[in-house]
Amino acid sequence: MLATFAEAQRLLQLTEDEQASTIAGIRRLMVTVRQTPVIIAQDWTQCQAMMIRLKREYPPNLDLYVTDAAGTITCSTNSSAVGIDISMREHVKAALAGTEFFIGGQILPRTKQDLALPFSIPYWNSESGAVSGAVTALLNLEWLDDYLAAKPLPPSFTMTVADRDGQIITQIPHVSNGMGSKLPDSFMSLLGRNSQGIDNIMYPDGTERLVAYSPASVGQQGLFTALTVDNSIALHQIKNDRNIALLILLTLTAGTAIAIMWVGERYVKEPAARLADVALRLRAGDLAARADIAPSAGEFAALADDFNAMASALDMRERALQASESQHRAIFETAVDAMVVIDVAGIIQAVNPAAAKTFGYTMDELIGDNVSLLTGDEHRDLHDGYIANYLRTGTKRIIGIGREVQGCRKDGSLFPLELSIAEWRGPNGKKFFTGIMRNISARRAAEHEVEEERDRLRRIVEGAPFPVIVHAEDGEVLHISRTWLDITGYSREELATMDDWVERAYGSGKSEQRKSVKSDVDRLFLLDKPVDEGEYLIRTAEGKARTWAFRSAPVGEDRSGRRLVMSMAADITERRDGEERIKLLMREVDHRAKNALMVVQSIVHLSRSDDPVKFSQAVDGRIQAMARAHSLLADAKWSGADLQRLLTDELVAYADERVDLSGPPISLRPEATQAVSLALHELTTNALKHGALSVEEGRLSIAWSYVTPGESLSLEWQEYGGPPITGEPERHGFGTVLLRQVVESQLGGTLDLLWPPDGLFCQLSIPGDTWQASGVTEIPAMSVIKPPVQLPAHVGRRVLVVEDEALTAMALQQLLEDAGYIVLGPVGRVEDALDLLRSGPPDAAILDVNLFGATVDPVAAVLKGMGVPFLFCTGYHSGATAGALHPEAPVLGKPVNANNLLNAVSGLIAQPAAG
Repeated sequence: MLATFAEAQRLLQLTEDEQASTIAGIRRLMVTVRQTPVIIAQDWTQCQAMMIRLKREYPPNLDLYVTDAAGTITCSTNSSAVGIDISMREHVKAALAGTEFFIGGQILPRTKQDLALPFSIPYWNSESGAVSGAVTALLNLEWLDDYLAAKPLPPSFTMTVADRDGQIITQIPHVSNGMGSKLPDSFMSLLGRNSQGIDNIMYPDGTERLVAYSPASVGQQGLFTALTVDNSIALHQIKNDRNIALLILLTLTAGTAIAIMWVGERYVKEPAARLADVALRLRAGDLAARADIAPSAGEFAALADDFNAMASALDMRERALQASESQHRAIFETAVDAMVVIDVAGIIQAVNPAAAKTFGYTMDELIGDNVSLLTGDEHRDLHDGYIANYLRTGTKRIIGIGREVQGCRKDGSLFPLELSIAEWRGPNGKKFFTGIMRNISARRAAEHEVEEERDRLRRIVEGAPFPVIVHAEDGEVLHISRTWLDITGYSREELATMDDWVERAYGSGKSEQRKSVKSDVDRLFLLDKPVDEGEYLIRTAEGKARTWAFRSAPVGEDRSGRRLVMSMAADITERRDGEERIKLLMREVDHRAKNALMVVQSIVHLSRSDDPVKFSQAVDGRIQAMARAHSLLADAKWSGADLQRLLTDELVAYADERVDLSGPPISLRPEATQAVSLALHELTTNALKHGALSVEEGRLSIAWSYVTPGESLSLEWQEYGGPPITGEPERHGFGTVLLRQVVESQLGGTLDLLWPPDGLFCQLSIPGDTWQASGVTEIPAMSVIKPPVQLPAHVGRRVLVVEDEALTAMALQQLLEDAGYIVLGPVGRVEDALDLLRSGPPDAAILDVNLFGATVDPVAAVLKGMGVPFLFCTGYHSGATAGALHPEAPVLGKPVNANNLLNAVSGLIAQPAAG
């Protein structure tokens, strides 16, 4: 019976050792995975790529999983499991709580159909030391069942393995519906015990059995193992052996000596020799050696069976160990990262080819030297201290925690390394450390380049000459141009987010702008191109409104994965104001043009004369007065007209050396200029026809003055030396009526007319809102005005007329033909004018500057080449660009005075030929 107890205890220990070997291999693999840089850096893309490689190298009965701190799978040899939350699994909870190694109860994975036994270990943050996640493994229970079933068991023995919850993992020999079922109650009492032992238990079938057991908390923590044998079978065997022995003693007494000798030779000496031979072969390393002893040898046969079972267990353990070592050696030799194994003294025991290549040594040069030669000066002196401190206190400074260090090549060059260190023990219990190193020079260079690009982008944005802002999809403002801040008046601190900008620029009630930031980012990245956002009225820090036109574009992502958007703005406030001013000016031009046309129409209707020539002269003179007023306003950019210039232009057409002008600089407001011009024209016309300017001896004095700016301006018109006046005329003509209407009704002033014998005296006064004394350049008083010289017409000379306005062209043609000239044309197109010139040069030419949107420059150039003199008759001030190109050509402003035109043409023909 004691032999049976010993046999059960021995087989239990062998089974425990076999399980320990399998679990130790799984744990080493998990620790190796935990120490890889991709896990430490939590680079899940590279982690998944590593898992795919591991899946090809390891058997399919084992799956590996890595989770984050929340318990979600981030990479796995089973790619379909990535993204699944397994935080509620018992083994994951244990790892996330910091349990170094944990074997859980059997589970049914979500992506698999077979039961599995789970294992887990934690991994830590390299900086804070906090748990960052779990590395887990799932061992297929069908494979484990088949593996254990292959182990030989003596007759009448049964092996049962269960998890910590009492769920049966395997039962050998196999029992139907055994896997996954609960342990019998008699076994459940053994599950929670604190130590291994042997006990007798009663089975449900009424048989008593001997059980050697290892509870879940002992040995391989988390697994329950039991070996059972039926007592009755064991006792029956003992009884049979005893009876046979008595029978032999009674019946063979005579041949005892011979029997003893024969039995000794047959059943003792020969089996013992065979067992000794097999033992020597096993000691020499021949794990295939087995003892072949016949069952008739009794105890020696049973001993041989046990011996063979032990040899098989050793053989399988050695094979598993060799397979595990081969796998680790393959990983070690082929890893792209440098791997170095050192002892507690820091002496290098082994290196992989990647380490030799990384540091520029041969493998033989490194083995046996201190590992500190691979580190820079910064870490060299500290390295041995790290290990010594760990061995003394158990405090981990770098072991199990990844960090960045400085590596040193054989040539002395330094480079950045990512280092992680794993601790393990050899067969003799001696401690070793494996360092996994990755050259991160390229990564650091790329990061430096990215930082330089970010800094360059920041400088470009901040120094942009127009408003620019770069923000993330969560609304954080990353960069903003100084122009943006200068125009709006906000500080950088006030615009930390897009919500801050929306609140300040659009007001706190503009929630739709806030809501649109995220949707705008989605739309921009969907379109993947710049988009015009439209024009918006924004508010500055001073409360002023400005109009900005926005254009936005996607610009990639930052290091945290946030999408970025760049928005540029054009401040079009001045442009919009200019457009509004242009619209206003267009409306004003339209208004004034219609007013001018209405005035001309009124002049035509109200002018009276029985003589058509006199009628034409009267109308023409009044229109000329209006034109002069418009020209003066155009010269002053419609800011006002100089009174002395207005008088000079009016009198130069009629007067000789008999006019005296005096008074301070005065500017007439644009609204009053035309009215004053008409009033002065009527007085001048009257003086020319009936007053002082109608005779050679007559004189005219005009003086103006004011007492205080902003009050009335007084102008005195004094004629003397003209025809004698006998008193106020009995009948007043249209001119007098027009004069009084303009001064009193339109300007709101006063008009006094006196008729003393030596000449007309007129005093008119206009209110302060019609003139101003500021902003006028001092013009010397002109006391002498020379009249134009009347030049003779050149009858029969040919004059080219280029004018696109039909009525104007007809009037010019009639005027020239009445004076005896031959008119070529008129034509209104550049092409038609050039066609006429091909037939020969004219004697002179009158050119309009703008012909249906085309410039007359080509015609002027041809005329200049022919030596033909020409003048410009145009509404543009100084002839615009044509006048600038041909400064020698006279410029007559429209509407043109007939006498002035005829004199100008006569002057052109009279001048010497060019060239």
